[in-house]
Amino acid sequence: MVIDIDPHKASHTAVAIDEGNDELSSVKVRATRRQVEQLLTWAEPFEKPPWAIEYVGGLGHLLAQGEEVLDVPATLASRIRGCAGRPAAAGYLRLAEFLL
Repeated sequence: MVIDIDPHKASHTAVAIDEGNDELSSVKVRATRRQVEQLLTWAEPFEKPPWAIEYVGGLGHLLAQGEEVLDVPATLASRIRGCAGRPAAAGYLRLAEFLL
């Protein structure tokens, strides 16, 4: 299992994906002081899977607090997720398949 996080300036989208590449849950949180707390609360039922965060050195650095983190280069994430016309969930599943 992996939690894939796509960070942006205004919000962050997280998707929990199991070993069969099935989406278990997803959440979108606003980029505020409570963002980490909200993501940790949402992720509690998943028993500490690694978090795949796009570009931890950039917008993802505040989200990488105390969890096992896989730093996904932004260029790799965009190539794997595919073009902008693809539904978000399908892109996250493709990235998780690559990571798992």
